[in-house]
Amino acid sequence: MQTLVVTTARRFGRPLGSGTTSPILTECEDGRRYAVKFPAPNAYTQLLVNELLAGILIREYGLTGVEPALVSLPEFVDGERELPAGHVGRLRDGRAAFAQVQCVASLYEPDTREFGDWMDPRAQFEDRQNWETILGAVVFDTWVFNEDARQLLARQTPTGKWDLLLFDNEGAFNRNDWRLHPRCRASTKSGGLNRRLEEMVKERNLAPFESHIRRLEQSLDRQALCDAVSFIPGEWLKSERLDPRRPYGLNGLIDALNRRRRQVREIFQEGSL
Repeated sequence: MQTLVVTTARRFGRPLGSGTTSPILTECEDGRRYAVKFPAPNAYTQLLVNELLAGILIREYGLTGVEPALVSLPEFVDGERELPAGHVGRLRDGRAAFAQVQCVASLYEPDTREFGDWMDPRAQFEDRQNWETILGAVVFDTWVFNEDARQLLARQTPTGKWDLLLFDNEGAFNRNDWRLHPRCRASTKSGGLNRRLEEMVKERNLAPFESHIRRLEQSLDRQALCDAVSFIPGEWLKSERLDPRRPYGLNGLIDALNRRRRQVREIFQEGSL
């Protein structure tokens, strides 16, 4: 089982996106920069559970994902007075609600672009490593029923090649209610890629996905799921911070994911999107 980076915020930088839930670029005590999302004293905290748990499972499954972390906030962080008003309010509410404010975070990857139709199709379809990352992401997102389109970062190597990283997992486990529906999830930010993936799923040809399905069936057993869950801060799991629509608690989600490992093959055989 992998370890999880736990560090402390030292200085806040700029928001990475728009809106009060967008992450803040944050310098931390370990000398690295992270995209940090603040917790909140309401059901939004469930999205942080989704983000952290799915981020851990991606890497445990063997896909290349942005490194997840937990970042603790001290009583004051340099730069917080310069944060946008919405973030200041979330920070204030989080400090009032939590004995120890811990944020879900991911290692900041500066030399990247968000994956989309701009990317040369040869890098999407002909680069074997990227293609296997995409196919593996479809299997993973089907397993965890990622409600959102799969977010990918493209990172350029010194040779000019683009490598793909999975990131942003708030929509995992069907986002709010943790109901895992029997449908494939084959959605990205690239329309051309989506059309190809949807055609593959509807053809019910398991061959391109077989190695990823088999790895899911043979790994990530219930103990691995329990190990991943053990990293989630206990304060995030209080009932008032989880969506009331969910049919079960975290143990129920573990059981559902463990059963679903062996149902994903059948879901692909059905070809339902």
